[in-house]
Amino acid sequence: METTNKDFIIFQNVTFSYFDDDTDTAADNGSQVDETAASDTHMPRKRKNAVENVFFSVGSGEFVCIIGNNGSGKSTLAKLMNGLLVPGKGTVISAGFDTKNDTDIWEVRRLVGIVFQNPDNQIIATSVEDDVAFGLENIGVPRDEMIRRVDEALAVCGISDLRQSEPHLLSGGQKQRVSIAGIIAMKPACIVFDESTAMLDPKGRQSVMDIIKKLNKEEHITVVLITHHMDEIVDADNVIVMDKGRIVKEGSPADIFSDKKLISELSLELPPAAGVFESIENYDFGMTVLSPEQGVEALMNKFNWNFGG
Repeated sequence: METTNKDFIIFQNVTFSYFDDDTDTAADNGSQVDETAASDTHMPRKRKNAVENVFFSVGSGEFVCIIGNNGSGKSTLAKLMNGLLVPGKGTVISAGFDTKNDTDIWEVRRLVGIVFQNPDNQIIATSVEDDVAFGLENIGVPRDEMIRRVDEALAVCGISDLRQSEPHLLSGGQKQRVSIAGIIAMKPACIVFDESTAMLDPKGRQSVMDIIKKLNKEEHITVVLITHHMDEIVDADNVIVMDKGRIVKEGSPADIFSDKKLISELSLELPPAAGVFESIENYDFGMTVLSPEQGVEALMNKFNWNFGG
């Protein structure tokens, strides 16, 4: 794997495993069987790899998506990126820091924020603005600076009018935007979204995706999006496909969805627009269609349509 000084996150031969009879994960000690931790039957406890021998990098400012079926290791990768988990084998470098180094871990977590699937697990205060300010209070940001950062984060997420609202009264999409605002206020260089749209209705999902794209394109924040909604990855710079803890393919969205064998083997869905164009027989549109906008372009090119007069 080639890396450059612009690589913001680097995974080098990373393996993470846990005891397969545990509910909580534990760092790999370098072997598949822990001979010192016996079960009630005095048999060795076996470890199961959540991710295995993983190499990849995320460039500064990139929009990278990670896809794969349940249990493929996607969420483990997310937690490894900001040091919530540390690899048993290999190295994770985030924002220039080795996540195994305890002296740097809080800087890693400040620079690499995570937004999880369920916003209720991240919201703890009784008002929106207090929740957004919570992380800033914990790291001792001066009050004037805290107010400015909260104002900016609420504005970026389009929820300034909700600042005095009680979070438990908000919709799912609004709650998720509050969670994102709390991360933004910490001034991260990278945000990892771990299935952050999975519990939202289509309107809420679109509002969150609009913010994610704005953060990447306008705020120049590095974005890693873990998702099972294939339409969310069509604008990605790079897509990583996981299966059984390993990376099985990496490339552009067009590279991924043109691999019919991979899509079939992993039972992945096509983006809705791609599915429509796949169903049109006897036409070669000369391009891989992944979005409605690309569909319009393909039709105009194929049939020489010109809607501009």
